[in-house]
Amino acid sequence: MPPTLQPYASQVSVPPFYAAFVLAPLASNAAGAMASYKYATKKTQKTITVSLAALEGAPCMDNTL
Repeated sequence: MPPTLQPYASQVSVPPFYAAFVLAPLASNAAGAMASYKYATKKTQKTITVSLAALEGAPCMDNTL
């Protein structure tokens, strides 16, 4: 993925390291974060529990890859 992000990093004037290790994980997990937020806004114990589990699971999976 870093070679793919190199042109993007140059275009927006950020260091390639920042683009590869900060922006890429944020972008890849954004859909899950939004889904968890919408799910948690229902404010029941079950939906909040599922939402927190999803938010904890995504970084764990990212770190194992």
